Amino acid sequence: ALRDAERRYGVRFALHDGIRARTRHAITFRDIEATVVRARLDGVVGDVAEQGAAGWFSLAELATLPTSSLVAKALGALRRAEAGSDARRRR
Repeated sequence: ALRDAERRYGVRFALHDGIRARTRHAITFRDIEATVVRARLDGVVGDVAEQGAAGWFSLAELATLPTSSLVAKALGALRRAEAGSDARRRR
């Protein structure tokens, strides 16, 4: 999936920190389990297929954008995972 995203968006990603969160989503007869990982943008290698329709946003910026319910669940799971990670570091 990562390599498909790299080709689609004309970039290269470097994964780090492993799996950050998981969430489940049901739509009609499909059950979807999404895995959220953290990646760093490691370089631009080509043209973005979506041109001006695509962009990069921080978590705070994403909260202001309309997203699908699956994306909202994935972002919520990521926020909860990172909040838990921050709490464990403070102990």
